[in-house]
Amino acid sequence: MNKLAAFLGLSLLLAACDLGDKPNPPETNSPPTVTLAASPQSGPAPLATTFTATATDPDGDALSYAWSLADAPDSATLSTTFAEVGDYPVTVTVSDGQSSAVASVTVAVTEGEPIDPEPPTDPEPPTNPDPPVNPDPPTNPAPKPELTVGVTPGGPAPWGVRYDVTATGFPEGSTLETVCRVRIDPVDNETKITDNQIDQDSFACFYEIGSSAGSYYTDSGFVRVVPKGGGEPLAEVALEPDITDRADPFYFSGTWKYTYEQAGAELETGTFVIVREGPGIGGQSEDGAFRMGLEEFRDEALPYFESAKTGGFLDPDPLQDGTQRYTLVDGDGIGVMLEKVK
Repeated sequence: MNKLAAFLGLSLLLAACDLGDKPNPPETNSPPTVTLAASPQSGPAPLATTFTATATDPDGDALSYAWSLADAPDSATLSTTFAEVGDYPVTVTVSDGQSSAVASVTVAVTEGEPIDPEPPTDPEPPTNPDPPVNPDPPTNPAPKPELTVGVTPGGPAPWGVRYDVTATGFPEGSTLETVCRVRIDPVDNETKITDNQIDQDSFACFYEIGSSAGSYYTDSGFVRVVPKGGGEPLAEVALEPDITDRADPFYFSGTWKYTYEQAGAELETGTFVIVREGPGIGGQSEDGAFRMGLEEFRDEALPYFESAKTGGFLDPDPLQDGTQRYTLVDGDGIGVMLEKVK
């Protein structure tokens, strides 16, 4: 009995010693799991994609993320842009320090469609600004002063010349001076002129000689505009008609047409031929009823007409083509117009 008890006790003691020296078995590690998604996974280039790794570890261990793309962060998400067309596999490896798990996804980048620019937005309609203030209308500048003189053709003396004068743009009150030939007084050499209103637009001059030594007149005259109150002329045009001397001083020779009028009613008309009456004087009609010539008046020889009806000094009234024409009105209201026919 005692031996049996001792044996059992020793056996138990040995068994206890064996249990105390045996090491604990190693602990087991559970690997993590991971899935990978890309959004968007396909589309035209350039394609911006975000990758999301969803990982779990049964042991609750901390996880690290390694991506197949260069310079990728240790993170569960990754964003990148694919600029070129192609298929791009992307892999993420998740590790708990002992075990790891891998997941992959492929991104398909296609040819990009042309991107239509956004249509321009309609600009805001402009607000109506205050209407511009109309400036005062420009005043028309005063016309430039201008004096022009038209002249009919000249011819052999005695000859009448018509001058057509246009004077514009001169100050109000200006006067027009017209002188056919400047008279030179043999005593004091004074030039005598006559004034005319500036609204006169035409006048005629009678030239009894062409150029004559000892005449009281020069060979030319003038037209000029003088300011109100006198002073230096504002404009001047010389009159230098082409008058020649007659070789045979038989004045007013040839055929003339005459017309008598009284109070505007024609009394008589006809033609006559001047024949020589005396040297250098003029002539008379063939029947002696008319006489034309030059008569002295104030040191000047003027054209003279005489008939049974009327007589007196003639006023030159030449036509534009130079045709010689003269008019006369006497105190009884009888007028005559004479026109050179040939």
